[in-house]
Amino acid sequence: MGLGIILGTVILFFLQCSRVGSQGFNFPDAFELEPEKAIKELLQPARVTAKIPKSIPNARQQAILLAKRQAVAQAAGEQLESAMLLQNDELRRYLAIRTEGYIHEYNVVEETVEGDYLVVTIEAWVKKLPLNKDLLFKNLPVKAIYEWAGKPRVTLDVIDKVAYESKGEAKAYDLPITEGELKDLLGKMEIVVKEIPADRLTERYQQEVELLIKGVSVTRLGSSQENPDGKGISYRYFNILQLTAYELPGMVSLVSKNYDQSQILPEDLSDLAASSPDEAVKKAIFFNSRRNIPDFARLLVKAWYEKVNKPTTVNVEIRGFSNGQEVNTLYDILSRLDDVFQVRLRAQLMDRSEFEAEFRGTVERFAGLFEKYAAMKNLSLNRLTLHQEKLVYERKSEKPYAHRFKIAFRDITQQQLITFLASFPLQVANRNDFKLVDGQVTLLVDYVGTLQELANLVARSMAEIEIVTVVDDTVTAKIRHQSGVKIKK
Repeated sequence: MGLGIILGTVILFFLQCSRVGSQGFNFPDAFELEPEKAIKELLQPARVTAKIPKSIPNARQQAILLAKRQAVAQAAGEQLESAMLLQNDELRRYLAIRTEGYIHEYNVVEETVEGDYLVVTIEAWVKKLPLNKDLLFKNLPVKAIYEWAGKPRVTLDVIDKVAYESKGEAKAYDLPITEGELKDLLGKMEIVVKEIPADRLTERYQQEVELLIKGVSVTRLGSSQENPDGKGISYRYFNILQLTAYELPGMVSLVSKNYDQSQILPEDLSDLAASSPDEAVKKAIFFNSRRNIPDFARLLVKAWYEKVNKPTTVNVEIRGFSNGQEVNTLYDILSRLDDVFQVRLRAQLMDRSEFEAEFRGTVERFAGLFEKYAAMKNLSLNRLTLHQEKLVYERKSEKPYAHRFKIAFRDITQQQLITFLASFPLQVANRNDFKLVDGQVTLLVDYVGTLQELANLVARSMAEIEIVTVVDDTVTAKIRHQSGVKIKK
């Protein structure tokens, strides 16, 4: 096992996220993701070789396990700013214990004996999302934040305040350095930053963003001394930064942290030295922000994940799969989704299967994950509805078949209904027996397409139509009336 531990310290590697979304993220009606793209976004390939004494018990199984650990290590290293950050015993043990949870699939591609050793080579596919999450939760600098986080929409209000006296003259001004650094870092982590002027936050922020990051940094004089060569003076300033992320609406503090340069190392002093106070101020701000902003971003993502991604029950209805093998494939895909704890097959009627999944996260994030893993298995799906805890899919077919949908009108007159039927391009299945009662009527239509596409078709049929809801199998609409006009029903 000593050799196994040594081999287990090989380079470790890590990757990226897509669609998630907590609130306000719009998915396309039909899911169009090629299997190769889905694999690239969700899995990290690795080809590794493990060597182990053939005399130990269960040598082949131990060699495969060691190879899997090396594959996880390689994938982890790809996701970090530096693979050297993983060279510590605690983290190696942490990843080793969780190896099976990270491996999506593996194949033994070569197996040979070299003297007293068994040598096994495997090709493995490592799941990026759970590995990415665990690395960030270990406070390691990952290159990107993936779908598991449920990325928030963020706006920034961070100011660098500068005030000092030089040669008897007082100076005071603000700089945008820290805000720019934070914006760049969040962008690299694929977190959307909305630019909203501070004086307009009260008007717009509740509709456009979910988090507000406020902050202020203050720079003070550390020292000034004559240069050793007697030419000029070197200035060194020190910066203190305070950042707080507030959840909107309500301005509830989500995470707050202060950063200063009290732990500055002697070798860093030369990086802070400048020939003028203004340049020394800028160096101090850049130094403090670049050193500490990554830590704040990781704390923010973790706090947001724990706040938003609460355990929930998601009901999934899938149409068009009838044989047992296909249903088992769907069950397997759902069971292997990241952050899914349990899956139950509630019902199977003809070609319609109903599943119930316990999931930590939003329904939107669940849908994104399921669609990508389905694409990897070459299962072509159309998403028909996404509503609260309910998802409905159908199998794509070269010969698409129509679905029976409902169009429910409110506040519509007999004449307006006649006008709508004359301009609506589809045949109404109950045209001869629907009833208009108190301005309300429900029409039945058979339509090849999604519910949202049908809603768009309804809206285009009359300029006065306003779509109210698009839920389950029903488009609910009403007629816009001019103010003060009484409706005759």
